[in-house]
Amino acid sequence: GLEKPLSFSSSQERATELGKILNQFSFVALDYDEELRKDAVEDNYELPDGQVITIGSERFRCPEILFQPSFIDLEQDGIHKLTYQSIMKCDVDIRSDLYGNVVMSGGTTMLKGIDDRMSKDTQSLVMFKGIDDRVSKDTESLAPDSMTMEIVTPPKRDYSVWIGGSILSSLSTFEEMWISKNEYDEAGPAIVHRKCT
Repeated sequence: GLEKPLSFSSSQERATELGKILNQFSFVALDYDEELRKDAVEDNYELPDGQVITIGSERFRCPEILFQPSFIDLEQDGIHKLTYQSIMKCDVDIRSDLYGNVVMSGGTTMLKGIDDRMSKDTQSLVMFKGIDDRVSKDTESLAPDSMTMEIVTPPKRDYSVWIGGSILSSLSTFEEMWISKNEYDEAGPAIVHRKCT
């Protein structure tokens, strides 16, 4: 595996090569523990300097931090729990619609299998919460069994944030929120709270 550090001639080369490795070999395991038990696949990759590296379980171990940040000592919830918690903070009347329209965006969401894993793990939280709610009779936070997670994965989702920002900045209604350099220089970061609320 990739247990020893790799050396690159520049940070640009490092980013380029790691991006190629990520795109070619990485995936999100539907069941991480099962994948660990069965994994024996190793692939070779030649770096620009001719060094050949072997890629094993890193293919799915690295992306696993999205769901289990504790693997790298981060004390926070994974993306499935954050999504679930965000939806549960919304009005109970719209939760079903939100569960049915989770749109993934950003380059990391291009990882193979991320949509299936996100759906599976979030759906299991919904099901568990639904059981828990029926026991506690807490109807305000009810997550009924009928809610199914629907993950939307647009083909160009690695550019979704840029596209969304581009559309937003082109709207005439957004112009009043623009902040000029002079305004920022005069007021500092606090200008955002005055113009964008």
